[in-house]
Amino acid sequence: QDSDGAWDLLTNLLPMLGFQMQTIDHYNATAKQVLLKRGVIPFPGLRPPAVQLGETGKALVDSHLARLGLTAAAGA
Repeated sequence: QDSDGAWDLLTNLLPMLGFQMQTIDHYNATAKQVLLKRGVIPFPGLRPPAVQLGETGKALVDSHLARLGLTAAAGA
């Protein structure tokens, strides 16, 4: 068991989880942005009246992903 490694992963993940879990709509928008950045989906849109991420929110998602070592997929 690597308790220190697990703790390091958790402490790096918590800011992203806190950012995502503001509301269910915000979670959906951030989850779609993550899927877009990872190359899983081609478009992060949500049906109205869902909240869309602004440029600041997208930049925060990118920052959290970089901190977690999750780089964008090629072409994303």
